[in-house]
Amino acid sequence: MKKSKGLLIAFEGIDGSGKSTIINNVYNLLSSKFNLLKTREPGGKSDVCESIRNVIVNNKLDSKTEVLLLAACRNEHVKTFIKPNIENGISILCDRFLDSSLSYQGYGRKIGYKEVEKINDFGLDGFRPDYTIYFDIDFDTSIKRISDNKRENNLFDEEFKKMYSLVLEGYRKIIKKNKKSYIIVDASKSIEDVTNNVKEILEKILTEHYENQ
Repeated sequence: MKKSKGLLIAFEGIDGSGKSTIINNVYNLLSSKFNLLKTREPGGKSDVCESIRNVIVNNKLDSKTEVLLLAACRNEHVKTFIKPNIENGISILCDRFLDSSLSYQGYGRKIGYKEVEKINDFGLDGFRPDYTIYFDIDFDTSIKRISDNKRENNLFDEEFKKMYSLVLEGYRKIIKKNKKSYIIVDASKSIEDVTNNVKEILEKILTEHYENQ
């Protein structure tokens, strides 16, 4: 009998949307029921990817250098961690994926959607998440959450404040192109409410996927 493949489910949203907290919450709630792993971008599960992450978030880089490093990190992440686990039937919850680069670098830094997609597809060969959960939140709420959490701002946070409208416009355009694979959740609600909402969404997706294999 052929072994079922896993799914790649990306979590996307602007800074302060709560996606990183929610991904940890739902993983803890569902990992005993489903064969799941969680990861993040930039970074991942290797020293190479985490080293690239440190360079990106702690240095002022040229926009093209930044997008090339992100693409290199993503390629390594997919080839060494994401795809091998999916082939073994494990589903992956990933905190950010390609659409973050398309929104932040493609639209926000004005490199261009097609240019960023082309750079990434050199390594990804069209590989995309099966589903993307988008955490919808307004800018004022996101900044208040960052401030309330007393999170130290990195370069991404400062740049984000300047290019906020462009990043959100980018996400809206991407969602419009990918309506079938995008699931939008109201991230302005309490952590408990959003956690329960996303948990129900994932339970439905994963149950149907594995039962139909």
